[in-house]
Amino acid sequence: MVAYFDCNATTPIEPEVAEVVRHDLSKEYGNAGSASHVYGWAAFDAVQKARRQFANVHAPH
Repeated sequence: MVAYFDCNATTPIEPEVAEVVRHDLSKEYGNAGSASHVYGWAAFDAVQKARRQFANVHAPH
């Protein structure tokens, strides 16, 4: 087993996260700030979903 201690330089990514990022970069590549087309709407929705997920993980208990 190898231990990696240089996470200040790069950090390994969870496979599930990599798959979401890959999908968004290749299939849902709209600009979340562009509200005039479906690609922007989908990107905006993805950003909102990510914000909710992050807030739920980091919410004070």
